[in-house]
Amino acid sequence: MAGLALYNVTGEASYLAQAEDHVRHIDTHFWDEDTQGYNFSTNQTINGLNLHPKPILDTATPSGNGVMATVLADLFHLSGKKTYQNRLTQLVQTFGTKNPNDIFSMPSLCSALIRLEETQTVCIIGDSAENDTKLLIKKIYISSTPHLKILLADGKQAYPIDHPLHKKSQIADKPTAYVCRLGTCSPPVTDPTALASLLTPLGD
Repeated sequence: MAGLALYNVTGEASYLAQAEDHVRHIDTHFWDEDTQGYNFSTNQTINGLNLHPKPILDTATPSGNGVMATVLADLFHLSGKKTYQNRLTQLVQTFGTKNPNDIFSMPSLCSALIRLEETQTVCIIGDSAENDTKLLIKKIYISSTPHLKILLADGKQAYPIDHPLHKKSQIADKPTAYVCRLGTCSPPVTDPTALASLLTPLGD
């Protein structure tokens, strides 16, 4: 999660790449294909017994599967890759329950599901050194919107069709912002005030 937070603040692509590498490693060594959840350990907890605990209940620290759910939600919004969304859906199906009281023991998983549904990804096309680009970014940072991700690009690189930055370009050669949510994006805006009006404030 630290790498994703650093990427959101700095826009440095290497942080995002490292986060995706870590998830690939965890998927390879900890994911249980049979029960659709992340194991606590790569080995059996007790020799001779086929025990593979999958922590989901939060205590003083968030559960392992709850943390992974949050990471998967963020990676989906930053990359557009359906594999992350599908893996999070698998976790919800594995650990979900019809008892409404159970949400109090697994807030990390619940928070990740809200994060998946409510996050807005703001795509900014412009030079990060330009003042107008900085003004757009500043407007995002001072927003009260609880779930926001920022993607910064120069508009020259091509991205896959599912990526939030796919075919995003500047308007009138000005730094331009698009606000996206679950694959649907707003019309482009170049004015910070117009951008602010597209962001969902806390409580809405």
